[in-house]
Amino acid sequence: MSIGFKEWSLVCEALGRGRQCILLRKGGIAEEGGQFRFKYSEFFLYPTFFHQQKEKTKILPDFNEPVPSVQNAGIRYFAKVRWVKRLVDLKMIKRLSPFHIWQESVIEERYRYRQTAYIDLAFVEILQLSEIWRIQETPEIVGCKSWVPLPALPAEIGIYPIYKEENLKEFERQIVDIVGS
Repeated sequence: MSIGFKEWSLVCEALGRGRQCILLRKGGIAEEGGQFRFKYSEFFLYPTFFHQQKEKTKILPDFNEPVPSVQNAGIRYFAKVRWVKRLVDLKMIKRLSPFHIWQESVIEERYRYRQTAYIDLAFVEILQLSEIWRIQETPEIVGCKSWVPLPALPAEIGIYPIYKEENLKEFERQIVDIVGS
């Protein structure tokens, strides 16, 4: 069994193309106890079109959204969480804008989602699958939840790094300069 992390398709592509190196989460309706947490350190990025709103992103003109497929999701990327930090300072969070594709209004909405305002940040290393892994959606996968069970990755599909370690270290240095260690 593998684990999938459901995220907007556009965000998955931004992560895979190096336009984003962090995940910012607020929690969700179907999370255990209504609380989100990065409970897995490695997971497949499961692209979803549920709740996705292209107008709430800072997408560049050459960034084409994949054709939605509700019944047969295509997984392209695998994530390894390097570290996680809870952020409570909105001014600091706004300084992370160069490292993600969400509009400022989305970040503020996520930050203020709870009575106690915060966002959880995960700095991630993204790896690419050697081919698109098609997953048939099951009842365990559909719905508003972050973590979903996936079958085992087929043996013929490999996973390889997209970026050199020194590039990741530079992104990490810049982010740590903003949020602290």
